[in-house]
Amino acid sequence: MSKIENQLRKPFCGKETCEAYVGIVDELKRANKLAKKLDIVLDSSYDGIYITDGNAITMRVNKAYERITGIKQGAILGKNINVLVEQGIISKACTTLVLENKEAMTIQQKLASGKVVLVTGTPIFDENNEIEMVVNNVRDVTELLELKEALKENELKMNLYNSELEQLRRKMNHPSEVFSRNVKMKKLMESATRAAKHDTTVLISGETGVGKEIMAKFIHQHSDRCNEKLVKVNCSAIPENLMESEFFGYEKGAFTGANVNGKIGLFEEANGGTIFLDEIGELPINLQSKMLRVLQEQELQRVGSVETVKINVRVIAATNQDLMQRIEQGLFRKDLFYRLNIIPLHVLALRDRIEDLIPLANDFLEKLNLLYGENKKFAKEVYKSFGQYNWPGNIRELRNVIERVFVMTEGQLIQEKDLPVEVRTFNADNTVALEGELKLKEAVGKLEYAMIQDAFKAYGNVRDAARSLGIDGSTFVRKRTKYLRELSLEPVE
Repeated sequence: MSKIENQLRKPFCGKETCEAYVGIVDELKRANKLAKKLDIVLDSSYDGIYITDGNAITMRVNKAYERITGIKQGAILGKNINVLVEQGIISKACTTLVLENKEAMTIQQKLASGKVVLVTGTPIFDENNEIEMVVNNVRDVTELLELKEALKENELKMNLYNSELEQLRRKMNHPSEVFSRNVKMKKLMESATRAAKHDTTVLISGETGVGKEIMAKFIHQHSDRCNEKLVKVNCSAIPENLMESEFFGYEKGAFTGANVNGKIGLFEEANGGTIFLDEIGELPINLQSKMLRVLQEQELQRVGSVETVKINVRVIAATNQDLMQRIEQGLFRKDLFYRLNIIPLHVLALRDRIEDLIPLANDFLEKLNLLYGENKKFAKEVYKSFGQYNWPGNIRELRNVIERVFVMTEGQLIQEKDLPVEVRTFNADNTVALEGELKLKEAVGKLEYAMIQDAFKAYGNVRDAARSLGIDGSTFVRKRTKYLRELSLEPVE
């Protein structure tokens, strides 16, 4: 442009001057053509473009900016961009920040229309390193933010659904709440709630399947240790030669086959929380003195170590045995019993809380319906059979029976014929129902089978069940197999 300006200062005369002016006109035409092409380029951009000079005066906006903001170019050309802020048309001006900081800036800007845009302002410097222009690139992110919020909401819903499903699964597999209509059970739950608030040792007694583990969970979850671990240990499931190392841990090289780094025991794993010792009556006599020390002193020695380790563990124990009888037999230490039996809680057998039978049955069925999307119901005669059966396996047996008939029944109505044979053929007077005329041998067989079945459900294993009937384990298994075959009865579970 300096060439044109110099030419315009000369007098308008002569051929040379005329040719110069023709050149000027051509150059102006080219500049105008270039400006139009630049306008086309700017207007073809999907993003909005807002250009100001070095004083924040609006020089140019493209069509995309008009579309995004609803602001027409004619209304803002020649105006300072801060006027838009003052009028509430935009929340803040990126140009102002660029002029203050002399560098590119990016902000999130809210428009009067409610839209949210992302603005990136870039400074253009002149030869004196002064800002000559600021070019703002404006992108509508409203839909993106809405999509992000929708995604976040869906994630929250999904997490909620997963949490509810997980709670339902846990409730199905490991119910932690105990409900009862029985007066004695209600008093028991009151005692359990009071016991939960203190770290006192609790001894839970009751037959197999009455819910001793559920009671232990209830106490833990209502205690100050509820956010810490609950370590569950079945004392009868650990081999006797491994018990000490499992309970108290061991140092590296303590014995052949030991982990090279050593291992902490179950008591240390439960440190700060609760340890539940199920079937405590099965604890070997030679280990009971060490267990007593742990309970009294809250300290232990790992196998292969001479150092003591301090622990902070709440102990809940459970048994289905008569521990006083075990003491008389020399199989259980009296001092350990008294240390465990500070707060005794005896969970009633299901037959002794018969008012809970139907509510429990309906609760188990409802949970299965929710889990599998079914709507199965019990026929009236099913409740009658439930009431007549003595449930030697208690709540665990009730739950397993309901799950079996739920799975095996095709229709939505569970009838008496769908029940296991031992439930539907059991009379209230504790005798086996004998249908039709039977030979003495067959009748005796059914009665003997019922006794074998009751013993197995009561004790949960062949050894103890056989011992309760006064026979050895091999005879128990042989008779059970024989009657299953000859009487076409369903197997005991």
